[in-house]
Amino acid sequence: MPNQAVPDTRFARTPNGSSIAYQSIGDGDVTIVSVPPLAQNIEMAWEWPAIRRMFEGFATFCRFVAFDKRGTGMSNRSPDIPRVDERVDELSAVMDDAGIDRAYVMGTSEGRA
Repeated sequence: MPNQAVPDTRFARTPNGSSIAYQSIGDGDVTIVSVPPLAQNIEMAWEWPAIRRMFEGFATFCRFVAFDKRGTGMSNRSPDIPRVDERVDELSAVMDDAGIDRAYVMGTSEGRA
């Protein structure tokens, strides 16, 4: 699946009204939702060869969902640093919008806290 087209960016709404950008690639039986590091832009990530290979690799065996936290990338800007419960709301909003009931959660850097 090399050189997969960049998936469309969708937007999920959190309970506080924030808009969270996310993308979904692949359609395997397993779903992995990636909680990103402090700063990421899911659209620009596709321009980095190593990240593109990682996304495409995941798509060979699972449904892989990546999102931009509030205040980063394509998601709403934020004047403050969201609390942990607000970060959980972001993850839940993305999963709900994408129709995901169960998933493995993969955290990177600050996203694994």
